[in-house]
Amino acid sequence: AQAEINALKLQHPGKQVMLVAEKGTMGVGSSRMSGVNNVALWTGKQASKYVPFVNIAPIVAGTNGISPIFQTTVGVTGGIGIDLKNWVRKTGGDGSPILNNDGNPVLEQKYAVDTGTVLKINTRTKKLYDET
Repeated sequence: AQAEINALKLQHPGKQVMLVAEKGTMGVGSSRMSGVNNVALWTGKQASKYVPFVNIAPIVAGTNGISPIFQTTVGVTGGIGIDLKNWVRKTGGDGSPILNNDGNPVLEQKYAVDTGTVLKINTRTKKLYDET
């Protein structure tokens, strides 16, 4: 993943890479702080040219939201956390969720955020817009 992130940085100079938790909630688990440190290291901006490996302001997103504690952690670093809300529960004609064989709701993708997609973020509303 780190090599891909570096390749995206080279491919899009002047832009910042956003890390996305696909079909999941960003920041769930017991290692949230080490997780945000890794994200900041890989995708954040270098805090000082004199201090290596100290990055700030990562941009992270979750297709199923961001856990509140992780949102706070990202915010403390000056970063942005975005709830993409691009997967929704598929519903039947009566409005009830359609379930799969395991009894879990079937999810349907409203829009894609594929690797390499260039987006613009409204930092006040924390909404994404396609830059093309």
